[in-house]
Amino acid sequence: MKNKILLFVALMFTQLSFGQLRVGVQAGLTVSNQSNNAINFNVTGQNLSGYHAEITTYYTTPVKNLEAHLKLGLINKGAKILDRNRNITTDSAPLYLQLSVCPVYKMLLENKLEIYVGLGPYLARGVSGRVFTDSMGVKSNVPIVYGDNPMIHQYKKTEYGADFIAGFVLNNKITFSVNYDISISDISVLGDDNQGSNFEGTHMVFSVAVGYLLGKGKK
Repeated sequence: MKNKILLFVALMFTQLSFGQLRVGVQAGLTVSNQSNNAINFNVTGQNLSGYHAEITTYYTTPVKNLEAHLKLGLINKGAKILDRNRNITTDSAPLYLQLSVCPVYKMLLENKLEIYVGLGPYLARGVSGRVFTDSMGVKSNVPIVYGDNPMIHQYKKTEYGADFIAGFVLNNKITFSVNYDISISDISVLGDDNQGSNFEGTHMVFSVAVGYLLGKGKK
């Protein structure tokens, strides 16, 4: 699947090589959650807030109303897990370096306002993060370690999924976007629980961002 995503990115660059581009920076807030599913149970945490920042390249293609957004940045994910039976609260906050490529359909509503909607794949790699635990008033935090060993790792290193995007550009300078990301790959390192239930984890992230375009492009 990762190879297909990389091939998709390469094809997008090939198709867009004759277009114009603009480069911008964006930053904003995230609200994330995660679910862990198995045959015998389903656990969904509570929303956890965070931040994200990215560099976005806007490719204006020769095809009318077609643009592509290439985004590279850091994004917080994770969830808040409540264990009321033992009075334990856990905030799991992994940080990812994420690349997404979204073909978008854009419309010029006025001379100074363009809106767009799009959908595309993303590929993310875990780079940092911490797990914060509050057990009956005793607080602790440990760094997140990525890998495939459930004895020492909290998340798998690589994640991929779908990125839904909508937003607008004002005066060819000010940007605003809303995103919803959902992972397709399994983020859990638990694997088989040896009881016939395969654990699978999913990240879900809603984010908003404002930004500024650094260059001009054809509308």
